Amino acid sequence: MGHGYYGCAGCCGYAQTKLAPSPLSGAVSTGAGDAADALDGCNEYWYDVTSEAYNWASTNSGIVKVANAYSNFMSPGSVTGSAQVKLQNNIPRMECPVITREPQNTQNACSISVTRSNLTQTSATGSPANLAANPAFTYNASGSGTIATYTTSNANANPNTATIGGTTNSGAPEPGGLGTLQATYNCSGGSASQSFQVPTFGLSCYSTQLETDYLNGGSCTSITISGVTYSGSSNPSGIPAEPYCNSFLGMVRLNGSGQSQSGTKIAWQSGSYPNWTFSVISQFLGADGTPVVANATLARDRSIVPLSTTVQLPGGNYSANDIGGGITGYRLDIYMGLGNGACAGFQNNVVVGACSPGVSTCPAQAIQ
Repeated sequence: MGHGYYGCAGCCGYAQTKLAPSPLSGAVSTGAGDAADALDGCNEYWYDVTSEAYNWASTNSGIVKVANAYSNFMSPGSVTGSAQVKLQNNIPRMECPVITREPQNTQNACSISVTRSNLTQTSATGSPANLAANPAFTYNASGSGTIATYTTSNANANPNTATIGGTTNSGAPEPGGLGTLQATYNCSGGSASQSFQVPTFGLSCYSTQLETDYLNGGSCTSITISGVTYSGSSNPSGIPAEPYCNSFLGMVRLNGSGQSQSGTKIAWQSGSYPNWTFSVISQFLGADGTPVVANATLARDRSIVPLSTTVQLPGGNYSANDIGGGITGYRLDIYMGLGNGACAGFQNNVVVGACSPGVSTCPAQAIQ
């Protein structure tokens, strides 16, 4: 007799046998009294196997007669008896072999890490390098307006350097936009990408107006602004009584402030020619209430660049402390100082920018 177990092949048999007690002291029976026991090779319990015995015999049937597992005592005395039982030997469980299986159709996992080393440059690292495709790196820019360009000169270098660029503009100022830039690492198992946003701004220049720029031989010159021609002179309310060139006043209205030929600092308050009002000021301030500084402050759209923001441009860092009627969306008007000569040679390019602190409309330089 015996039993099996599942898993790796094996058979639970019996490892040892014994009489209980030994020698027997009384009647042999199953489940009670004296018995023949066997040790289970799996759980190490002793089981009564008396009922499995056969060929019972007694050397003196006058004392004990044994025909099966139950003995009959005939008279007092001692006697030797015998019986046989067939038990399954214990076959140990075999150790299960360790099998290593390689996954089929394995997809190689690519990854990319992109850092922005400065305003106009990124560094991308693709991994694993030995699985790079050709080209290893591709770049893309999407968005509305005149957004940044995103290119590399060597698509298979790893790490890979890419350039974030603006647009040259020799004409009138034009707005930039908020672009989404994406770097992709291509490898034999697929590709991995990382995206980030970069604003571009269309630049223009403004200056504090000097009335002397609008005098020619002592006479006021004429100028046309947004279809309106300004010529001659007038004496508007709010400032000391003296003749002011209307062309000068028109430019003060456009730029916010100016200085008369007598040295009086004035600022536009309200209205348009000829019913306009100006005021005398002690210093030239931006709309946010802080002084304008040549090549260090600029006018912007507050919905794009909020208060207390520093704007990073390729030419340096600027305090955004002013606004302008024509400065909307992704446009910046850089203050360059006194007189029209301050903006001589200025080019209205569209350039890459960043804000500190960053906001959703003007993210910071660091890639988040």
